[in-house]
Formats: sequence, structure tokens, C-alpha cells
Amino acid sequence: MGVAFGGVILGIPLLLFSTDFVRWFRLAKSTFFATALAFGAVTVVGALTSLLFRRAVPASSEVSGMLVGSFTGGSANMAAIGAALHVPPERFVMTVAADVLVGMVYFFLLITFAPR
Repeated sequence: MGVAFGGVILGIPLLLFSTDFVRWFRLAKSTFFATALAFGAVTVVGALTSLLFRRAVPASSEVSGMLVGSFTGGSANMAAIGAALHVPPERFVMTVAADVLVGMVYFFLLITFAPR
């Protein structure tokens, strides 16, 4: 693990040395703004739903935190947040199942009714 960790520590700065951040930001200003706005919206909605459902859902803050991680970075983020919060495996599996089910219904609606 030491060599791999050292390679990452050395590799990231080497990748960033050749990056022209000023030019990159000028070209991608609207994309950067949209991404920041989406992350902010997901965070606000996660906090509000955690407060709204705190009586109905056990550990609603953990579930909201995992879902925010899922929406901003995918399943790997959800798993990382779940591990960081020491979420019981049952709650983690139920959250993933609910995320998949709601996502499946949403995408089904997008490909069937939304195009019309």
C-alpha cells in the first residue's frame, strides 16, 4: 500500500501542473456554475427532507446523507458515506434498494411518457 499511496501522492500534482485552470474555467464557466448549483440543490433538499422525515424515518439524517452522496457521485459515494457514518448493513441495503426503485420508475417515465 505504501508504494501505491506514494504514486498517487506524486501523480496528482504531476497531472495538475499541466492544467491551465484560468483557461479551463473561462471555457467551462456555465458548466461549473450548473454543477455547483446542482450540488447545492441536492444538499439543501437532503437537509430539508432529513428534517421533514425525522419522525417517520429512523435515522433520516443518515439516509439523506447517503442519498446526497449517491446523487452527487454515485453508489461509491453512497457506500463511503454509509461507512463513515457507521450505518447498519440493513439500513444501507434498504436505502440502495429505495434509490434503485425510485430511479427505475423515474427513468421508465423518462423513456416512455416524457418524450411526447
